[in-house]
Amino acid sequence: MQTFVAVLMWLLVASLLILRRGRAERSITYAAITIAVAMTINVDAVYRFIDALLGGSNVATLIGDCALMVGIFFLGRGIMKAGEYQPGPVRIALVNIRLSERHGYRG
Repeated sequence: MQTFVAVLMWLLVASLLILRRGRAERSITYAAITIAVAMTINVDAVYRFIDALLGGSNVATLIGDCALMVGIFFLGRGIMKAGEYQPGPVRIALVNIRLSERHGYRG
């Protein structure tokens, strides 16, 4: 199951890299990459290899958890940026509502 989750995350990364190629805001892509790294480190074979390579106990857990925290940070940042974005018709509607409230219109 761990491998399945890691593969799905890497498929998400690939799709984001393809579909969001020209976008200036990349927080969601960074989030997907770091979370995919964390999920990959969580696979038992990868975890054991990294721990043996670094000569420690639970070093891979520390690296994976740090990657997950960074990924969640970027995900939150991307969500905040998405909340700031409003298409033209929505902005026009909100401006009209604000202006009517300012002038006392309650209709």
